Amino acid sequence: MRNCKIGLLLCSLCGWIINPVLAASAAIIDTILTDNIATTDLPIKVKDTFSQNTPVIYVIWTSDKLQAGQKVKIVWIADDTNNVAAANYKIDSMDLLLDKDGKGSLSSTLPDNSWGGHFMVTKPTNGWPLGKYHAELYVDGELATKVPFTITERKLE
Repeated sequence: MRNCKIGLLLCSLCGWIINPVLAASAAIIDTILTDNIATTDLPIKVKDTFSQNTPVIYVIWTSDKLQAGQKVKIVWIADDTNNVAAANYKIDSMDLLLDKDGKGSLSSTLPDNSWGGHFMVTKPTNGWPLGKYHAELYVDGELATKVPFTITERKLE
């Protein structure tokens, strides 16, 4: 878990672009990807392609279907990095407990009893290997969504 961290999202999420994988189903968790968040935990720019020198990649999530006591987990996976890492290599993971009383990993809710936060993974020492990646979010051990992203050689704005 050396590269994975969690942060609280204490803001309104109106108008965000959500993960298209979730659009066709009854989403339990809505997600977006970014490499830069403001001090209010809002993304500066939503994206799904990053350069190999990107210092941090964030998955920002929200849900109005979760309850205190449930566990949310993220697993960061390198799908295909042109043999730099094994296919489907698990980079990192992290669990959090939803807890309104401040004793668990997350101690706040958003308006309307919604939960939200962000997970992040930091750049490996030698930079991100080029290729395809994804993050998997689980609720109580059940896969809730997959969030695909790409690492490319060119610098992106």
